[in-house]
Amino acid sequence: MPVGWDSILGLVPGVGDTITVVPAALMINTGYQAGIRKRALGRMIWNTGLDLAVGSIPLVGDIFDVAFKSHRKNVEVLRAELDRLAHAETNQATA
Repeated sequence: MPVGWDSILGLVPGVGDTITVVPAALMINTGYQAGIRKRALGRMIWNTGLDLAVGSIPLVGDIFDVAFKSHRKNVEVLRAELDRLAHAETNQATA
């Protein structure tokens, strides 16, 4: 199981989990500016909030961070929505 920076930084009590919210917030903002659906934004916010809340619990949070991969989930949601928007624009342009 690969271990990412989120999991490594999460080992630093308090600070690590707070720092890892920054890239998540940037992804959420990018999605908002691109006009993705509110449902997708909500999913990204849920993933980030859950990671922050559970990740803040000592030891349990560290194990959760290794398994949950909130950033990867958010990237998948964002890519799917951006693909959906691009497909909609293509269909609109050919109609």
